[in-house]
Parts: sequence; structure tokens; C-alpha cells
Amino acid sequence: MTFYLRIPSDGNGPVVSCLSEVTEESSGSDSRLSFSDPKEFEIVPSSGVLAPQSEVEITVSLCSNTRRHYDAAMVVDVEGVALELFSLPISAK
Repeated sequence: MTFYLRIPSDGNGPVVSCLSEVTEESSGSDSRLSFSDPKEFEIVPSSGVLAPQSEVEITVSLCSNTRRHYDAAMVVDVEGVALELFSLPISAK
């Protein structure tokens, strides 16, 4: 079964990871200014193939671009079955 994980309310640009932010700040560059709507959530892995009766560990990281309360949902799309088959609520502040 091929799955895809995503957060529909997240940005449309590339993922801006917290680690890259720290590295770029220390080097004096600031490439995040070129992204108009960066993604704030990083999902690893964001897709894959899952065999029957198996499991996979998923890591979700948030690198907030603003100070706010987050109420979102991570959804699971399964190829050939359905979009947003399952959803998992995510809250952060």
C-alpha cells in the first residue's frame, strides 16, 4: 500500500527546517525571504510503501514562522483507495 502524508493547511513553498534556519543565520545568509509561503511542518517520511501487518515510525517537526496557536490535521492519502482516508489532529502553541 502506497501512502502519502500531508497537512492541507500548511504552506505551499518548500519546507523550511529549523536546523537550516540556524545554519543560515550563523552564515549570514537569509534565503527564507525568497519563499512567499513556506511549509512549517516537516513530515519524515512523507510517503512510502507499507506492507500488510507492518508499521512505520513517522516524525513531524514544526518550525513556526509566526507566533500563534496551531490546530491542524495530518491526513493520509492511500494510492488507489482514497484521499484523506485518515486524519490525525495536531495542536501546538
